[in-house]
Amino acid sequence: MRSLRGNPAVSNIDFPGSRLYTAVLVLNSQNISESTLETHLSAKRSRSQAPPRFPLPHGHRRWPQGAGETPHQGPQTPVRLKSMSPVIERLKRRSDFLRVAAVRCKSVTPGLILQAMVRKGDSSGASMEKNVPIRIGYTASKRVGGAAERNRARRRLRAVVTKVIPDHAKPGYDFVLIARKGTLTRPFPKLLDDLVTSLKRLEAYHPV
Repeated sequence: MRSLRGNPAVSNIDFPGSRLYTAVLVLNSQNISESTLETHLSAKRSRSQAPPRFPLPHGHRRWPQGAGETPHQGPQTPVRLKSMSPVIERLKRRSDFLRVAAVRCKSVTPGLILQAMVRKGDSSGASMEKNVPIRIGYTASKRVGGAAERNRARRRLRAVVTKVIPDHAKPGYDFVLIARKGTLTRPFPKLLDDLVTSLKRLEAYHPV
């Protein structure tokens, strides 16, 4: 230990063996210990910072499973699913059109003509199986007008079918919609009524 003799701060201190000498040594040792302790604690805090929590594949020993789960909610209102619409297919072959026309089951309205035929296997015409397809064909002759008018008439008929047939036509039928001149000019709500009226006349209407 470095000698304290010659230091003015302790020039009047009795040396080894005196109480005052012992007290100075204790104070000096406390100052050194406190400084060392603060440095040690500061380093220990920096090392003891908790590492970020990453989810482990099989959980963690100290963290119970499901600790971060959201609280259980009460029963929710059941969702009512809309009934499945029937399958709708297109009539494309000429023989199919002729077969429907041969039945001579039709309804004439100002906006359209509807022909209907119950396919074999559904002779009752009352089958409500949703997987039994409804087949539909469209016809627009030159009596309606030129190519542009005929195409427009067919588009209007397709729009009417989209609104009415899925919810109101019985499955198992083949339908042919024939355009008229009134198809081009008749208001759309009236055109919808024409198709509904025709379905009812031919007993192919299904109320919702």
